[in-house]
Amino acid sequence: MANIEQQAATYAVIGYVPDEVAKSLGAGGSGGYGKALELRIKRGSDQEIVRVQPDHIAGVLHGASQEGETGIQVFLKENATVETLSRGIASELHLKGISDPNVWWHHPPVVSIFVHPQDPRFPKFLADLQLKA
Repeated sequence: MANIEQQAATYAVIGYVPDEVAKSLGAGGSGGYGKALELRIKRGSDQEIVRVQPDHIAGVLHGASQEGETGIQVFLKENATVETLSRGIASELHLKGISDPNVWWHHPPVVSIFVHPQDPRFPKFLADLQLKA
């Protein structure tokens, strides 16, 4: 059997950007854009976005423009990272509420007491606490 070399893989992200952004990218890559590239997964929808930092982009292929958006394919460098973002109404995203004391409208049932250690009453206060515990 012949030796088969493993072919190097290249990852890419496909999405849509405004025509102005596509023009600023130029023919080869992140060009003069200079900031994170945000691609919409669906044309005209901000609900799902993929964000790629400019130093992680190996190249860009431009597709057709329609209704002010250009389809592009972004080739990623080796070990590149991407960020994904989902936007929507919480109930539609099936999110569950979090019980966060920072957003309670009433005061939580927590009481804190501070007695300075150099206060002459501190030893008695400490002894009383130890007796209750």
